[in-house]
Amino acid sequence: LFGISIRGSVTQLYLSGILFIAAMLGLGMVLSTMAKTQMQAMQLSFLFLLPSVFLSGYVFPIDGMPVFFQYLTYIIPAKYFILVIRGVVLRGAPLTEIWEPVAWLGFYTVLIIGIAVARFKKTND
Repeated sequence: LFGISIRGSVTQLYLSGILFIAAMLGLGMVLSTMAKTQMQAMQLSFLFLLPSVFLSGYVFPIDGMPVFFQYLTYIIPAKYFILVIRGVVLRGAPLTEIWEPVAWLGFYTVLIIGIAVARFKKTND
């Protein structure tokens, strides 16, 4: 549509995208288990949205951030997905080169969905 050629595997890109979407859905589930109302859930999601965009490396380079924020980026799943996108789309990197961000994204996905399942309580409301 935009005329951008992808140098790497589109399948690899889609599979990592599915991992990232699952991680974000898991984070949404955790936030919804913490909130008592829909408004609280929306406010919590905005609380996490802005820092995750700024700390992902999409807006500002991570190397230019203060050291504290560089360490904080390790818990942002968008950071790993952006590393995968840059590797696949720009460099055509094979999975052997980008296995680390994919593995961290997978670990985060499993962890956050596990936390969401553990926090979920069935009620009769």
